[in-house]
Amino acid sequence: MILNRLNLIILGVLLLIITALFFYVKHLQDELESKSSFENLYTIEHQKALKFQDEAGHWRSRAQIAEVTQDNLLDIEELKGLVTEFKELKRNLKNLDSYSQINTTTDIHRTIKLKDTMIVTKKSVVEHGKTFNYSDKFDSISGVVVNDSIQWQIKHKDSLEVVSYWKRKWFLGKKTYECEIKSANPNTQISYQKNLKVKRKKRGIF
Repeated sequence: MILNRLNLIILGVLLLIITALFFYVKHLQDELESKSSFENLYTIEHQKALKFQDEAGHWRSRAQIAEVTQDNLLDIEELKGLVTEFKELKRNLKNLDSYSQINTTTDIHRTIKLKDTMIVTKKSVVEHGKTFNYSDKFDSISGVVVNDSIQWQIKHKDSLEVVSYWKRKWFLGKKTYECEIKSANPNTQISYQKNLKVKRKKRGIF
């Protein structure tokens, strides 16, 4: 009886130690993931996206995607106002899967000849002026110059293709994620991109 009680006590103590070790290792794993998340985000913040023009004349941008843990989402400045902009997001961003911010810049450099024209004002007064017009597949600019004023109109069209993919430096290496964006408009460059991917916690300890 005494041995059985002693064995039960030892077994109970071992179970308590194993349970404590489990939660301690889990805590260390969460701390490591959080630290890795911030390091990854810092690296992305200070990394310039690769911008280049392909053979077809389309501008492209390629940048690494930062993997961020769920616990760190609310610490990121850009994400703090998302719930007011996107009503389907939960307040704690628990259902957020990824986030991207993309800026584009369109530059058009052309020489356009002015043409004489006559316009009738709202007061039925005929005035002499100059007109100009430029258009291509994606952009059009037109206007009328009368005295010291210009009435002009700009129409801009573009299509962005966005692809996210993973790759490894070697076949057993850690996966890194990248986002590549292609602009259909040859006048438009992707001037900035930032991409976040929510890293889901793995089941189990390791």
